[in-house]
Amino acid sequence: MKRVIHFFYIAVVLLLLPSCGYNVRDVVALQDMKSHPVVFPTSLRMTIGGEYCDFCKIPEGIKLVVYVDSSVCNACVVSKLEKYHELEHMGNNKLHVAIIMNPKGGEEEIVLQELSHYEHFFPVFIDTSSDFLLNNPHIPRDNRFHIFLVDSSSVPVFVGNPSANLKMLKRFDFVFREISHK
Repeated sequence: MKRVIHFFYIAVVLLLLPSCGYNVRDVVALQDMKSHPVVFPTSLRMTIGGEYCDFCKIPEGIKLVVYVDSSVCNACVVSKLEKYHELEHMGNNKLHVAIIMNPKGGEEEIVLQELSHYEHFFPVFIDTSSDFLLNNPHIPRDNRFHIFLVDSSSVPVFVGNPSANLKMLKRFDFVFREISHK
């Protein structure tokens, strides 16, 4: 019975998504992504205010993961940290934000400099060796899939940027409330 419901859900999604700008490949990638837990490599280095914290680690529990690969403007991400900080506060200590930045070769110091000017002390994880994507081959390379909510077992349950618009924020809030009350 569970397989029938799952098949029905996928069929409905496949019918509806072409009107949303997604294609069948995106749906398959999304299903694959949601069927594997996310691995957080120990090689990620946490920074707070642009300074490394050697004894810090990825927080346990429900997390909004923001993965920033080397194709994205680092300064643009740093300028948007406040939005993610606000989302974390919305979660009433049940939501943690894990921002993982993979700067281009030689730009690690620039990223640390930009983070040092950020007025809130917000943890950002630096991934200079691309270990995050290497350990998570089920996460598509497409940047649309690089912001997602994981449950306490690190399985993605929502994919998309909740700060993109009010509709996404409401969807995110609904999913977050569902998993935080389990």
